[in-house]
Amino acid sequence: MPNFMRMFLGIVLGFLCFDLNAQEAENAVVDNDLGNVRYVINQQITAFQNEDSELAFSFASPMIRAQFGSPQNFMRTVKQHYNSIYSTKSFTFGGYVAQDGHVMQEIEFISATDNSIHLAVYKLIKFKKYGWRITGVELVAKPEKAI
Repeated sequence: MPNFMRMFLGIVLGFLCFDLNAQEAENAVVDNDLGNVRYVINQQITAFQNEDSELAFSFASPMIRAQFGSPQNFMRTVKQHYNSIYSTKSFTFGGYVAQDGHVMQEIEFISATDNSIHLAVYKLIKFKKYGWRITGVELVAKPEKAI
């Protein structure tokens, strides 16, 4: 094999190893922070249950806060479009994925109104100034009912 091919393969393998090591390091950091990620989510849900719009809003990322402008607007949207989270009877943390500096955390909610089960995926980013903050939530309704 010519020298330039060996050098090229060495560079490619070096980048692949660097990328894998960087991903392992990122996952290790997230694994260590998983308790903090879940704490932020838990505190926001508790704030919803206590109708504490200021506290619930404080766990949103700066981008989300700018989008809604006020805790009242934020809470109104949560009540209207995320009622299964707002009025949850209980919730359970599921799996999570760490990727590109984000964490996506699955949570299963049982609705207080009709015992329906909903799956939400929370997306969080760790900010230097604020720590972990929620950047978005996606709801996926599940047809089953809780016992």
